[in-house]
Amino acid sequence: IVDDRKIIPGEIQNVVLSQNGFNYNDVTVDADKPISLNADSSVSGCLRSVVFNIDGKKYSKLLKTPDDTLELPSLSKGTYSFSCVMGMGYGKLIVQ
Repeated sequence: IVDDRKIIPGEIQNVVLSQNGFNYNDVTVDADKPISLNADSSVSGCLRSVVFNIDGKKYSKLLKTPDDTLELPSLSKGTYSFSCVMGMGYGKLIVQ
C-alpha cells in the first residue's frame, strides 16, 4: 500500500480501508489526530460493515459507498484490532 496522505496538524486523517483475501489490509495513522475511515471497492460483503472497540466504546458503520465514513477520535500510540460486524474478517489500525 502506498501511503501518500499528507497530515496537517489538527486536521482529520483520511484512511481508506482495503481488503486482502478475507481480511483488511493493516493501516497506519499518526497518534493524537482524529481519523475518518472509508472503504475502497476491494472491500466486499460483511467487511463493508466495520467495527472498532476502543477503550470500552464501540464504533461501527456500514461503509456502503465511498462517501460513507466512520469517524474515530484521536488515539494514543498502539495497535488497535478491528473486524467486520460478523467477526469473520480482521485488520489492525497501527497508531504511531
